[in-house]
Amino acid sequence: AARYRLGWSRMQENRWREASETFSMVEKNSPFYINSLDLSEKSLDGEHLPYKNPAAAGIMAGIIPGLGHVYSNRYKDGLVAFLLNGLFIWAAVESFDQDHDVLGGVLTFLELGWYSGNIYSAVNCTHKHNRTISNDFRRTLPDTFNLNLFTTRVGHLGLALRIDF
Repeated sequence: AARYRLGWSRMQENRWREASETFSMVEKNSPFYINSLDLSEKSLDGEHLPYKNPAAAGIMAGIIPGLGHVYSNRYKDGLVAFLLNGLFIWAAVESFDQDHDVLGGVLTFLELGWYSGNIYSAVNCTHKHNRTISNDFRRTLPDTFNLNLFTTRVGHLGLALRIDF
């Protein structure tokens, strides 16, 4: 049971190969053996999940604001980032062209905040995307071990073990 739980813990950390090795160490006489064999194979599929690269999202967002969000399948966020950054850049350029240097400087300063926030947000969205992919994958895997600690009406402590077959 401890090796079985340890395998699940390693999968929670996205350490797929280590989880597979841990599941394969469950002994044959254990009630978790059959499920562990299955999880040993299936956990290796975690190494091939369609993750997105957060650094690539940040670089894309740095080149064209909003592109990092599009990479992470956040199309509305990408459009908003593109429009906001574009408007601030356009307003700053127009201000400098009309010799409103102070206004242009203020708009440029604000644009730098939006621009860096766009990059940060694109990287963050990619991490969230990857976390969702991992969690969804783990939910598809069968877990037959359930250990619960409880108290009775008279105050006694109890332990319940549920094994699904």
